Amino acid sequence: MSGEWSNGFSLIRPPGHHSGARNTINGFCIYNNIAIGARYIQKKYNVKRVAIFDYDIHQGDGTHALF
Repeated sequence: MSGEWSNGFSLIRPPGHHSGARNTINGFCIYNNIAIGARYIQKKYNVKRVAIFDYDIHQGDGTHALF
């Protein structure tokens, strides 16, 4: 975010993509670490758009619900 690099990529496993709202734990996912990271970047650096590519076989319903 300092401008040294123009873009970034992170490969995260497990993504916790079933964990949605604060009071839900689904699919053995307690924390949705990719959603936490995306929200952190949005708030700290005033980034409006973050691409999340979930390459798992099924839908990450928690991430979908959060965004």
